[in-house]
Amino acid sequence: MSKSKQYDEMPQSGHGVEIVSSREKHGYFRQAVPTMPVALAVVLCVVNVILPGVGTLVSAFTVLCGCKHGCQTTREACVRNVLAGVLQIATIIIMVGWIWSIFWGVTFINEATKKPEEEGAQSDV
Repeated sequence: MSKSKQYDEMPQSGHGVEIVSSREKHGYFRQAVPTMPVALAVVLCVVNVILPGVGTLVSAFTVLCGCKHGCQTTREACVRNVLAGVLQIATIIIMVGWIWSIFWGVTFINEATKKPEEEGAQSDV
């Protein structure tokens, strides 16, 4: 049976599958990105654009100051952020570090501006 035949046999009632919630699975470094106040996130984003990796290193210390993160322990989140910052600095020469650093800065802002409903929905799942 061809794929198009299978799709033709699906009910055409107009009632499809509804996605109630979703949860994003983050990678090793992404889990450690702290949720900071918006002003601090913007400042660290600008620092990451001008001095790649430095904003990420500073973000490691925001974890120690109580910012939320996705890791199991604060120490683990701090170490991952320091490692990410050092790797960003080390790979500036081949432009990977600078691009990664800018991406990280944008991620800081995205995390800071996340709606509280989204955070609650993710922790309930």
